[in-house]
Amino acid sequence: MFKKAFGSLFLASILCFSIVPTSFASTSSSHCKLDGIKIESKDTMTSKVPTSLEMQTQLQFSEGASVNITDKSELEKIAVEQGLEKVPIRIEYEYIPSETDFSKPDQVVTPYAKGDICYVNDLGSGWYNENYPYKTFFIDGPDKFEYSETKKFKSSYDGSFGASKAGLEAKIGFKLEEDYSVQFKSNTPIAANESINFELFTTHHKVRYAVDTGPTCNFGHAYKPNGTYIKKTVYAK
Repeated sequence: MFKKAFGSLFLASILCFSIVPTSFASTSSSHCKLDGIKIESKDTMTSKVPTSLEMQTQLQFSEGASVNITDKSELEKIAVEQGLEKVPIRIEYEYIPSETDFSKPDQVVTPYAKGDICYVNDLGSGWYNENYPYKTFFIDGPDKFEYSETKKFKSSYDGSFGASKAGLEAKIGFKLEEDYSVQFKSNTPIAANESINFELFTTHHKVRYAVDTGPTCNFGHAYKPNGTYIKKTVYAK
């Protein structure tokens, strides 16, 4: 019966979505009155600046901050986890957010009609895709390296799943498919015996949302560019 009712939907969405039975137990899915199946879009921004809670706390309370890792055992661990060819002598993280709010409570949207947004989960800022940096490059010392660039990126989303785009924008709190400016900026003195690998990422405000269509409950993600993250991995030459 599942194949008869949802076969065409599955074939159309298999490349972009994962399908989970209605018995899937999660806080988010319970907010939608599921009559059919849950369809989950792939989240493309799964890394957060940076992963360490201690570093996250340090970077949250200023409009631009940096954190350095110099502990040898920690650097060895990172080298193994990230598959680096050799252990760096230090790693520096720089984060410049354009917004300072990092988290908001879940919003259960009630009442709602079929085809409306039924759930909004604001996941805060600092999200990025570690597999797709904006730029990467090496700089050898000695150098008083300075980098500054303002760049526009568009906000994006997985779709409105039959709900209105304007209605979705009102619920998530920002415009979709709009240009937002972010700034990459770093001043980095590089010693003569050092070489630095720079990785530049755009960070995003991420919101998870759901639309209940009746047969399905479609979960998607919206991303607003609102910061920059520069990872500097320093090696001895």
